[in-house]
Amino acid sequence: SGAILSTYQRTRIEDVCARLGLTSLSYMWRMSDQRRVLDSVLDDGGIDAVLVRTACPPGLTPRRHLGRSLRELRDSGELD
Repeated sequence: SGAILSTYQRTRIEDVCARLGLTSLSYMWRMSDQRRVLDSVLDDGGIDAVLVRTACPPGLTPRRHLGRSLRELRDSGELD
C-alpha cells in the first residue's frame, strides 16, 4: 500500500486485503521523511502519479488539484 504515516489508511487497506484473501505489503510504513519518500517515488521510481481524489481540505482542493500529476504539484510548490 501507499500508506506512510496514516494508521487509518493502512488498516483500511489491510481490512480490504483480508476480505479478498490477499496480503497487504506496506514497505513505506512509518518512513518519517514523507518528502524524501515522495521525491524518491517520483524521481527514481519512474512513476507518473496523478491525483484522482482528495480528502484533506483545506490543503488540496478538487477544483484546483484533481487531474494534475504529483510531480507537477511538487515542482510548482503546491505540495509544500
